[in-house]
Amino acid sequence: MKRIRIVPPPPSPNGLVMAQGTRVYVDDVEIPDIISIHLYAKVDDLWRAEIECFASIDETVFSSVAIVHRRPWYRRWLDSIKKYSAFHGQ
Repeated sequence: MKRIRIVPPPPSPNGLVMAQGTRVYVDDVEIPDIISIHLYAKVDDLWRAEIECFASIDETVFSSVAIVHRRPWYRRWLDSIKKYSAFHGQ
C-alpha cells in the first residue's frame, strides 16, 4: 500500500488553516494540480481520502487502462428499476 501524506499550509494570522496551498504526496512524490480533497472516517476504521486531480493520459497507455466512473448507489438502483420496468412492460 502506498503512503499518502496530506500537508496543509501554515495557519493564517487569525489561526485558520485555509485549504489553498495544501500539498499531497504519494511515497514522498508531490501530486500536482489537486482540485479537492475529501477526508472522512468511520467508527473503528482508518481515515480515508478521496482526492480529485487533473490527469494526463499517454495515448499509448490509454489502450490498456480502464477508466471507471463510479456512480452513486441510488442512481444505479434507479437505473435497475427503469431497466426492469422497461423489460417487463410496466
